[in-house]
Order: sequence, then structure tokens, then C-alpha cells
Amino acid sequence: MRYMGCGTYRCMRQRCRRRSGRITAQGHTGCDRVAGEICRDARGTRWLDETRQDLRFAVRALRATPVVTIVVILSLALGIGASTAIFSLVNGLLLRNLPVPDADRLVTLSVGNTRQLFTYATFDELRRHDDLFDGALAWAESALTIGDEAEPAYVQWVSGDFFDALGVRAFAGRSLTPADDVAGGGPEGPVAVISHGLWQRRFGGASDAIGRSLLVEGVAVTVVGVAPPGFHGVLVGSAFDLLLPVRINDLIRPTTPRTFHAPWLRILLRLRPGQSLDAATAALRAAQPQVRTRSHPPGPLGAAFLSEPFVVENAARGVSDLRRRYAAPLVLLLVVVSLVLLVACTNVANILLGRGAARRHALSLQVALGASRWRLVRRFLIESALLALLGAVLGILFAGWASRAMVAQLPSGEVPIVLDLDVDLRVLAYTASVAVAAAIVAGLAPALWATTVHPLDALQAGGRSGSAGGRVHGFGALQVAQVAVSVLLLVAAGLFGRTLQQLTHAPLGFDDDRLLVATVRTPTTSPADQSEVRHRLARAVASIPGVVAAGGSDQAPLYTTYSAFPSACPASHLFRPPRPRRTWCRSPLGGSRRTASRCGRDAPSRTGTGPAPNR
Repeated sequence: MRYMGCGTYRCMRQRCRRRSGRITAQGHTGCDRVAGEICRDARGTRWLDETRQDLRFAVRALRATPVVTIVVILSLALGIGASTAIFSLVNGLLLRNLPVPDADRLVTLSVGNTRQLFTYATFDELRRHDDLFDGALAWAESALTIGDEAEPAYVQWVSGDFFDALGVRAFAGRSLTPADDVAGGGPEGPVAVISHGLWQRRFGGASDAIGRSLLVEGVAVTVVGVAPPGFHGVLVGSAFDLLLPVRINDLIRPTTPRTFHAPWLRILLRLRPGQSLDAATAALRAAQPQVRTRSHPPGPLGAAFLSEPFVVENAARGVSDLRRRYAAPLVLLLVVVSLVLLVACTNVANILLGRGAARRHALSLQVALGASRWRLVRRFLIESALLALLGAVLGILFAGWASRAMVAQLPSGEVPIVLDLDVDLRVLAYTASVAVAAAIVAGLAPALWATTVHPLDALQAGGRSGSAGGRVHGFGALQVAQVAVSVLLLVAAGLFGRTLQQLTHAPLGFDDDRLLVATVRTPTTSPADQSEVRHRLARAVASIPGVVAAGGSDQAPLYTTYSAFPSACPASHLFRPPRPRRTWCRSPLGGSRRTASRCGRDAPSRTGTGPAPNR
């Protein structure tokens, strides 16, 4: 019976009165309550009332023991927050799509099994075959300086089709067009689209920034647009400051020109609606001989040029070199923090079991008064779910800070790592699932223990909870599980710490004591004069009071990336190995450079600065 009318309700109330034999006001109220319960049973809404009552009971129980409640919530918040923080990194680097329309239709183009760089001639020939796909774009990245003060800036060189192929509109002004992507600049000369962050930092978000001139490597470039906020291009893990047309590279960097046939670009394509990867690959391979013939570079490259077949791969999540480096460590960290969350849940289960044992007398009275065992189980589960919900809210706040702190600690070279770590539906779904799992794991043992409560426990030993009947048998198993997982994590952490200690004390082959490494660029100096300029710079640095020796090389020791703008850091900040035997050698740029050479001989100095001082 889904619905009960007023006539049926009155009939049941009269029958209730006749059975009770009470026609007083009290009797009327009692009969009304009984009839109301029958109506709720018929409508199927009784469980809502009981759930509401159990929720109020859980709130009162948590408020009765505030210290225990705070400890439990903080334990769950740390476990859920750590797990959510790692998943936010996984989501931002491995799972999140680019913030562009129809990102699933973007693909990267490569040759064979390698990610080959392409020439602009190849890209220009490919985009002529516009019947094969909906759009094409080429891009590359580098670090330059902007302004009179030579502020470091990260630049992406993009083709004129960049914004159209991605389906992105400028936040202010206009985007780049194919007319801008010509040698020497388009009708307005060399132009650029700046990032939303640079617009805020350098121009204060002023609307008149459009049309202003900005010095890039000493060359005046006109700002024609501002990229939308949150858009960082197709390279995941870095954020550009400027978007410059590819063909004005020779104007901006005349000392390192990129010819029409120089391989330095990566290519992305946008497939047509409904076009599969296999169909796109077959179409591109059919056109490959023509593309190869028309974009063939002059010189001896010949047979090796585009000899391998074209390969397309899905690029909905963008292109990132960080995935290869951090995908496996992030998954491993996610497993580790999941184990930490499991330890937190078992700890919470132990606390809830202890609280349940202290309330065993009250629970047995409820069973004696007619409460079902399922009602007790539900009450414990609601209590643990409420704790998990509060822990999840605090965990999300903690995860937002922790994930950004971890990204800031990653080694990034001259370009900082930038990931989109905003909370989206995927992160919320993960946090919700983790919270539900935590509620089940933390509340299952107390809930199952509640089914062992017997009505006679209220009468035994005066209702004392410490009687034999009140013993909680689940404590032992939970404590064993908690200790086992904790030992596993401690052993893994100890091995990791030992490995890290060995790496930080490994011999590096040179003495890093009081060593300062600085990277200097000379973009406006011609290649013929760069050697002399660098030697003069080394001699000038060596003459500074307090400098014992100065020298230089094309690549600094242990630098994994080429630094493209001035930077400096003490090497001892990275490593501190045992001090090896010191010798002196000559730097290729002159001056004396102290190293840890264990064999061989000193390199002769081109500038002849004399013997090294005795120490």
C-alpha cells in the first residue's frame, strides 16, 4: 500500500482507541502516534525518520567526547588529504584533458617509434593537406628575456594556426593568425600574445596593454592579445609567458637562426569528427611520399629524411616530458599513501571499538527495549560516515596546499613546473570514494561488534561494561593489521632514506665547497665574438675580492638541463659528498678552477694566468 487516505487513517485511529480502551486526551495522542507510524510504514518513509534520529544521536555522541572526536577527524583528514594530494598530481599530469574544445580529437605526429622534431617546411606541406584533418599546429619552446631589465621569460614559438586549431579564443585583444607567422613579422611587424599571468604581473591587468611594445631579447614586439586564464599551451607541466610566431625566430634570435629546413618543431593535428586514429594514420601515410618530396631539405640528409612511417598518438591530455619521469613514482606514492590511510582507518576503528565497549550497557538496554541489531549497525556506520565526511572536508583543504608544495619541490631547471591542480569532478569523486571507503573500514568492525550485544548484558554485573561479556574480540585483529602495515611502511621509508643518504654522499668528481654556479647568456653577441666576451667575463669575475678562482664551460657539472637565462645557486645546496683530494686545473676560459680530479693532468689555460696559489 503506497498511499493511505484520511478515511483509512481515521478508521485505524478509531480501531486503536477501541483496542486501548482509552478515550482521554492522552489516549488520543498515543493512538495518533501509533496510526502515524503505521502510515509511515505504508508510505515507506519510516527509514528516513530513523536515519534522521540516528544522525542526531551520532552528533550527540561525537559532541560528548570532543577530544576523541578531534583526534579521529584529524587522523582521517591527514590520511584522506595525503591521498587526495597525490591523486591531484596524478590527475593534473596523467589524467586531465587540455582545457580546449574537443580535446579528444587532438593527436601528436611522430615518425616511427621516436618523437622526431620536424622542419617548418614539413609542417607547411602537411597543412596544405587540409582534407586529411581539421587543423594543424607547430610549436617549440625556449627561454628568453623581456624588458630593459632582461627579465627571464618562458616562450613558446607557435604557428599562426595555433589558436584556431585548438579552438581557443584570446581573453583580450586578438589571437595570432597565419598572417603574423611570416619571416620578419606580418603587417603589424613582430607580434606576441602574452599569458594572463604576465599580463597581471607586468601590466597590472590594464586594458591598454594591447598595442603596447615589449622588448624581447632587445627586439620590440607588439602585444596583440592576452591568453585566457588557466591556458598554458599544449605542453603540460610548464606555463608560457609569451606566444611568438615561429617565423620571427630569426628576428628575435639572430645569433641562433632557425632555417626553413631546420628540425626543431613538434606538430599536433586535430582530427575530423568521427575520424579514428587508424584512419588518420592511413591517410597521413598515403600522403607521406608527397610531403617528403616537397619538403626535402637540401644537403646530405637525403635518404634518412622522413624514411620511417608517420605515427599519430592521442594528445587529449597534452604533451609532457614529465610523464615519463614521474608517472611510475606518482603511482607508487599513491599506493603508499593509501596504506597510510589504511593505518589511519584501523586506528579510528580501534577508537570506535573502545567507545562502543564503553557504551555496551546502553546498547544492551536498547536491544532489550526492542531495537534491532541492524539499527545498531546502522548507527555505528552513520557515526563513522559523519567522521569521514568531516575528515574529507579538511582533507581537501590540506590536499590543495600539499599538492602545490610537492610541485614546488620538484627539480625543474630554469622553467618552473606548473600543473593544473584545481579540484574538478574527478578529484571530488576520488575524495568521496576514499571517504566512503574510510567510513566502511573504520566503522565496519564496530558495527559488526554491535551485533554481538545481548539484552542480558544490561543485567549482568550490574551493567558494568568491563565484565567478561563486554570484552571486545576485534581489538586483537585490528592491532595486528595496524602494526603489520605500519612496519611495512617504516621499512620502506628506512630503505628510501638510506638510498637517499647514499646518493647525497656519492663522490661527484669535484669539490663543491664554496662553489657558486652562474649561467650567463649573450644573445646579442655574434658567434665570432662570444668566445672573447666569455673570457673577459671570467677574468672580471676572478678579479672580484673574495673570489679565489673563476672559470667556465658550456655545461655546468651535474646540470641536467641547459639554463637559458642567468641563474645562480650554491652546489652544496644540492649535494654534499665527502671531500676528495684537491688538485688544481686550468679552466677552458682561463683562471684557476679547483676540482676533484683523481688522475690525469691539468688542462692548459688559454689565457695563462699563472700557477695556482698554495693552500
